[in-house]
Amino acid sequence: MGETERETSPSQALSFKYLVVERLGAVLHLCINRPQQMNTLSIDTLKELTTFFSSLKYQPEIKAVVITSSGDKVFVAGADIKELYRLNKHDALWFSDLGHTLFNTMEGIPQILIAAIDGYCMGGGFDFSMACDIRIASHRAKIAHTACKMGIITGFGGTQRLKRLTGIRRAKELFFTARILSAQEAYTYGIVHKVVEHDKLKETVFNMASSIAQRSQWQLSVIKSLLNRSLDLDRRSFFDYQIYSMLARC
Repeated sequence: MGETERETSPSQALSFKYLVVERLGAVLHLCINRPQQMNTLSIDTLKELTTFFSSLKYQPEIKAVVITSSGDKVFVAGADIKELYRLNKHDALWFSDLGHTLFNTMEGIPQILIAAIDGYCMGGGFDFSMACDIRIASHRAKIAHTACKMGIITGFGGTQRLKRLTGIRRAKELFFTARILSAQEAYTYGIVHKVVEHDKLKETVFNMASSIAQRSQWQLSVIKSLLNRSLDLDRRSFFDYQIYSMLARC
């Protein structure tokens, strides 16, 4: 990405146990840092991620976020299974709500989120990547929803997000079989935007983030909002929402 002056942002001032945040101009680098636990989405990690992304609502100078993880074998392995097995049915609903709150926050903030997927991206980690705007995978990436294999179902909205990326036919196949996709298969299925060599992954995502950061924050915010809402509204309602969004930002 070249030499860029490093600055401090409000999200960097927050104290995190499992996240590392670095600012590079108008781009933030977020690293999920639980390598010994395969970067799983524990309860505390979900809370930290929600705090981090919520803070970006108040940082219009940040235009893009690159998301990586520690180690080179796992992007995010999903929910913390040890925690899941300790939950009763009421706790499980609360845990599911934590995930929904995080992913809805990610989709609702104005910044463009780019996931750099290296290694395994499974279950809730797959859901996490689908809440990002762009997914770039290294050729070593392995992507799957293996909930059916473990006798559970996804509680983070993965059925909706995967269907929108691949179409319902392929989403059913992937959920029912729990098959692990190679990076190239994930590209063919429309899950990732690009596949690159492992040693080119960070360079690729930071170059893309740098390019995005050249655009106006207003344009990025409006376009992201319109694209996301177009999935939920009929044509007439969407037209009204588009006019309102543009007028509200003038």
